[in-house]
Amino acid sequence: VLVDGYPVGTIICAWGQHGTFLGQDETALGWMESLPRFALGLTKDGHPKHPLYLPRDAQPARFRP
Repeated sequence: VLVDGYPVGTIICAWGQHGTFLGQDETALGWMESLPRFALGLTKDGHPKHPLYLPRDAQPARFRP
């Protein structure tokens, strides 16, 4: 089943620069270890951008931390 061309259940990582607080990014990545992950963009430090700071037409791309 596809929604807007993407499989239902696609994981979009989007915690922004502050996702590293208390290692929350590493915890979340551990939960998703064996699953394909996507992001709508990356910060200059390589974190998946928060959607608040992205254009409406941002497209998911594979996220490999």
